[in-house]
Amino acid sequence: MFPLGLYNHNFKGQVSILIVSIMPLFYQNITGVVLNLITFVIILLPLPWMGR
Repeated sequence: MFPLGLYNHNFKGQVSILIVSIMPLFYQNITGVVLNLITFVIILLPLPWMGR
């Protein structure tokens, strides 16, 4: 996305590029974990009631 040559002298620029490239993965992991938790709760909540 960004020309990396412009940011070679700028550490803050490199860090911002790193953060921008990592954030989508981070958000994908967060949403994956949240979806897993939601399905986990939906599956496990009815089990005690079914036992009765």
